[in-house]
Amino acid sequence: MAPVPPEADLSEDARARVLHERVLTPAFRNAVAEFLVRHGAGAGSAAETARCLLAEARRESQRLDSLAAEGTYTESQVAVGKADLGLLSALLGTKVLDDGVRAEIRAFCRHAASFRVLPGTRFRFTNDWADQNVPLWARSFSHLRGMPGLVFLEVGCFEGRATVWLLENVLTHPSSRIVCVDSFDVHAEQEAFFDANVALVGATARVEKKKGLTVSVLPALAGRTFDWIYVDADHRAISVLTDAVLGWPLLRRGGYLVFDDYEWDRKLLEPEFLDHPQLAFLSTRRGIDAFLAFTKDHAERVHQGYQVVLKRTV
Repeated sequence: MAPVPPEADLSEDARARVLHERVLTPAFRNAVAEFLVRHGAGAGSAAETARCLLAEARRESQRLDSLAAEGTYTESQVAVGKADLGLLSALLGTKVLDDGVRAEIRAFCRHAASFRVLPGTRFRFTNDWADQNVPLWARSFSHLRGMPGLVFLEVGCFEGRATVWLLENVLTHPSSRIVCVDSFDVHAEQEAFFDANVALVGATARVEKKKGLTVSVLPALAGRTFDWIYVDADHRAISVLTDAVLGWPLLRRGGYLVFDDYEWDRKLLEPEFLDHPQLAFLSTRRGIDAFLAFTKDHAERVHQGYQVVLKRTV
């Protein structure tokens, strides 16, 4: 696979697709998909197959490290690939694995993927997933820059890459603030990185951190109103839909709801697996499409590409 082309040669949505490119080999992605199709309904003994997939995931991780050492992949590409190894955690949703295999998979997905801080920035980021959204956000939300009293809600903030961009480029008035919801359990230093990154832009007092699962935190925000909500937490279809439904009553009329990774499943799965019912849970797109159908008479669709932006009208 060739390195990422220069950003200047790419359109806005093309940049998003490149930064979310298929870094993992088709063989690995297909093997995981085939496992889920075969065993997702609980049929058969699968421990040996799962351990083979785990061994393959370890080889994929080593391959990424080698390609980075050779200069074939950038640090950004390696970060994308390491994160995508989390696809293996989809096996935990089946009913055919014993506790030992489950523990091995969890340990690999949380630790063996080896999150590394990207060079060339003062922040503590292990990936630059949010960077490709900057042109869209700058164009779509520049009119909000510097407005007093804005309150944003970020559902899934990871290490704060989007958070600090918003604080530096949109929520620039001293009275503006953002509420960030995350379980902070992707890697051991995630929360510490988030706190440090927010502190670097001098905005700790304007960030309200809510640690926990979205299904618990969002209902507790009832009665509050937000100008902008970003849904970027658990990417499974039902979770995306649930987060959007829980967030919608909190969004003021005229406010914006933004979804990330609309085409996430197209990166993880080959075309022949995209519409398989046993893999529907992997499709962020299906969750977003369901919400778009529910709200078609209540929102304006401002943008639809790798991200989807809605403006509430009712």
